[in-house]
Amino acid sequence: MDQFLEGLMDASYPSSLANILELEQYPSKENADKFRLLEYELEKHALVELVNGRDNSTINGQCEYIISGKGLDFVMSGKSTLELFENDEIDLKMENPKIQLDNLTQRAEEYLILTMAEPLKSKVNKRENINSFLNWYYESRNIFRDYIDENDHDFKEFTSFDLSGNGTSLASNFSRMYPLFNVLKGKILNGQFSKEQEKLRKMNNKGFVIHGHNEKYKFEVARIIEKKLNKEAIILHEQANKGKTVIEKFESNSEVDFAVALWTADDQGKSSKDKEFQLRARQNVIFETGYFIGKLGRDRVIVLYEDGVEKPSDYDGVIYISLSGNWWYNLILEIESIYK
Repeated sequence: MDQFLEGLMDASYPSSLANILELEQYPSKENADKFRLLEYELEKHALVELVNGRDNSTINGQCEYIISGKGLDFVMSGKSTLELFENDEIDLKMENPKIQLDNLTQRAEEYLILTMAEPLKSKVNKRENINSFLNWYYESRNIFRDYIDENDHDFKEFTSFDLSGNGTSLASNFSRMYPLFNVLKGKILNGQFSKEQEKLRKMNNKGFVIHGHNEKYKFEVARIIEKKLNKEAIILHEQANKGKTVIEKFESNSEVDFAVALWTADDQGKSSKDKEFQLRARQNVIFETGYFIGKLGRDRVIVLYEDGVEKPSDYDGVIYISLSGNWWYNLILEIESIYK
């Protein structure tokens, strides 16, 4: 590992483990599995930056890297990578995926809070926070790669993000990554159960209402769920706190059959590339929508949106209903179909 990092320092172009350690384009059979684990460790510790490769034909020593800023600092410190890896508290390869995913979820929530801090740039552009984000991303990607088919639409989306920018652009990417993270996490956890067991999952006749500042639509949706469909509408602020944090309260009330998300024009925002501001739903609404997509599946999450509100492309496959026209009729049809 140390030899590879030193080789990257001397190289004037991206290179792979096979190139530097074996002087070959393709790895030998006896080293292929070893190289895959080395790639995992290099990316996990953000010692390198991936330039080319990331599929089943290249993950065993052919992925091409450049050394990262953290990698340069590490080599210049004179330390050995063995010392770094021996200090790892958990061997992720031997760990239950749920434990790994819970750890990654906690770190993602911490980074999410960071992206909401003011001023944003002073926080997300710090080197330690950039490294924290990259570590989270690479670890997430690696566990998804172990459990999710490489042709899966959500997996391909998650692995397609450009990580070459500064902390501000990474934070912008994270707002689209995190819903995908929840979707892929849900696929792994739900994959532990057979389809027959999923069909037999007990329904509790509850629906979660995700909302922003629009009180009118919030109460109209709740009234339809309760009066027209005879289901219980869960609105978070109406539930007892019971000494729980906001996240704990949210999770304890998330055992529902479906979720209805109200994407109303409460905020405005734009990427660094856009000139015009776009109407957007509040960040917590987008976050909660992604959470329920991961927990329930796309076919159990219904998005009611105001015309003109930006719709993230990462949420393709979710049920969208415009709040113009007879939206209430379409909402009833979609919820009824969940129970058939």
